Amino acid sequence: MRILLAVTEFAKKTGDFAVLSAVDLRVLALTYMLEVELTHGASHLRQEPHKVRSKLRHRLRLPPLADCFVEMLWHQWFMERM
Repeated sequence: MRILLAVTEFAKKTGDFAVLSAVDLRVLALTYMLEVELTHGASHLRQEPHKVRSKLRHRLRLPPLADCFVEMLWHQWFMERM
């Protein structure tokens, strides 16, 4: 339960929480648990997400709300390649 809560909070910080189902979060929590168990620790895993600055918004001088759209497109592109 503690790990599921940590995964949920991490997803909220990255902005992915809105697109993840309850099953997705449980799979991520299970994956985290297995990774920690098989590698003998979590020191190599991030506790906080990286702050990603959108270069596209800066280059095109888009308003801050455009970041959401850029992130959504990036997420979609990334998920298609997984």
